[in-house]
Amino acid sequence: MNYNLEKVTPYTISERKISADMVYLDWNESVYSPEIITGDLLTKVNQYPDPHNTKLKIALEKYTGVGKNFIECFGGSDSALDYTFRTLLNAGEEVLVPYPNYTQINQTIQSVGASVKYIELENFGKAIADLKPKIAYISNPNNPYGYIFDIKPLILEFPNTYFIVDEAYYEYCKDSSVFSLAKDIKNLIVVRTFSKGLGLAGLRLGYLTSSSYIISKIQSIKNFKDVSSIAEAAGVAILDNIELVQKDIDKTIDTKSKFIKKLKTATVFDSYANFVLIEHPSISQIIDDLKQENILVRDRQNYVKDTMRVTIGTPKIMNKVAKIINNR
Repeated sequence: MNYNLEKVTPYTISERKISADMVYLDWNESVYSPEIITGDLLTKVNQYPDPHNTKLKIALEKYTGVGKNFIECFGGSDSALDYTFRTLLNAGEEVLVPYPNYTQINQTIQSVGASVKYIELENFGKAIADLKPKIAYISNPNNPYGYIFDIKPLILEFPNTYFIVDEAYYEYCKDSSVFSLAKDIKNLIVVRTFSKGLGLAGLRLGYLTSSSYIISKIQSIKNFKDVSSIAEAAGVAILDNIELVQKDIDKTIDTKSKFIKKLKTATVFDSYANFVLIEHPSISQIIDDLKQENILVRDRQNYVKDTMRVTIGTPKIMNKVAKIINNR
């Protein structure tokens, strides 16, 4: 047995129970299912997928403006992060993370004998200078606050620290991206997903970009059947019809703005993503009130006092959520 597993902190998922009556506003999926995903994708499923994800990489090259040789595809961005941490880390090394942040990464880091050290965002640069961590990880936009952070100066200032920038919510805020820089910067890896703005959470598809050297090292341990043929075909279909998906993204951003304006009794941390963090002294009761109405949100009180994170749903649902919150 891997003795490092004794140090692993299990990831806590929400109380998600599959029900046709439940509205899920807890995991930040898009609430809009892409209409372009059809039964035509279910062809040749008796064969293993293309190990090189050729069609998807060509589509990603067009979408991102980064050459396909500097892109690698995975069965979700969690898989991309898992392979990246396992490629870069050795036992006893440290990953520095602004607090609070995405915690699914902790299991991989701890399972290889490395550790996670949290630091306040305003002290991030000083901590990198003082602690000299092997890796600095940041979700940008942040999860759960939704802020964006100008990470580029730190990447350039500390070339001996690897920076993993998680751009899961890129489609909702494109201005802060450093994706195009990674191929030319030896210490930068940028990870993205199809699970949020692109609407393919159920198919598990993600990708990353970095220098050719880092990509070659990740490829040396990668299972090249990681991306299913259905996921790849769906990803290509999404990127080939991105203007249709963009309409859903714009609708979500507009719904978020209107929802925030409706809230009268709570503090709202506006975000550059498809969710908001909400603070209220009666947050536990509000979470229960929502659950009574078959609306599931994400309790974040273990990370930020008196808060819950709410994925932006349809206008009708968000009007209902606002009314329930305001009743408290």
